[in-house]
This record gives sequence, structure tokens and C-alpha cells, in this order.
Amino acid sequence: MASLCRLISKTSATSKPLAVVYDNDGQVIDALLGVGASDPLLCAFNSVVGGADRFSTDAYIIHALIVINGRCAQNPAELPPLKYRLIRALGRTLGLDWSQANNNVRTTMPFPSSEDVAGFPLMHPVEPFCGSAITTCIANADQLRMDDRARSL
Repeated sequence: MASLCRLISKTSATSKPLAVVYDNDGQVIDALLGVGASDPLLCAFNSVVGGADRFSTDAYIIHALIVINGRCAQNPAELPPLKYRLIRALGRTLGLDWSQANNNVRTTMPFPSSEDVAGFPLMHPVEPFCGSAITTCIANADQLRMDDRARSL
């Protein structure tokens, strides 16, 4: 991924600080992650990939690349989980942060209540173990939580 991002950064994308590529048929995802990586069965892992790939000497983002796997957007039911993963990728790229709020959603110790799940930070580095059912596992999976918004200030 990093080598392709560097190649893109050195070619046509240097004037664009954030490049978002919609990979309609999965060829870019396959080139980045290996043949077959764009398979719709793997959308829980490869529907959106990328992030910041060039930084200034004082740690500002100079360039970022995000690739959206079009094979994960073939029908309306696939759009909410794709949107969730796109929000997470964009948030990470823009530097949104998280705390350990409601970490029991991930650890299940103690077993999480519905309130815990509702407050679990969207930007947490480890998403709950929902797999492809993220939008049924977490209500409003496409909306930042209070913790996400507060930690980004």
C-alpha cells in the first residue's frame, strides 16, 4: 500500500492533499492487497483502504490516499457498512481520536449494555466484532459519537 501511495504521490497526485479513488471493479484493491482482495466476501476488511502517506517535517499531512472498493457497493444494502468504513478511514486520515470509553463493547467484560454499544467510539482502532453485520450490530454506525467529536478538538 505504502509503495503504491508513494508512486501516486510522486506522479499526478502531488497537488491534491487528499485523493479518494473509487475502484469500480476492484482492480486497484487487488493491485494494492493481492489478487482476490476485492472479493465482496472480504468487504468487512477491504471495502475502504488507505490513509495518510506523506507528512511534512513538522508532522502535517501532505498527502493521503483512500481507495473505495466498488465491489462492496453493488446494492443499497451494502452502502451503510461501506459508509461506516469510509467514515472511519476519513476520520483516521484527518486525525480524529478516541478514548477507552465503553471499551467493554470490544472486550465483553463486563458484558456491554445497549447504552455501552450506543456510546462506543466510531473511531476506536478496533471495531466491535460484527463482521459484515456492522450496521445491525451497532445502531447509527454512520454517525460519530460524542467521544469521537470531543477527542478531535
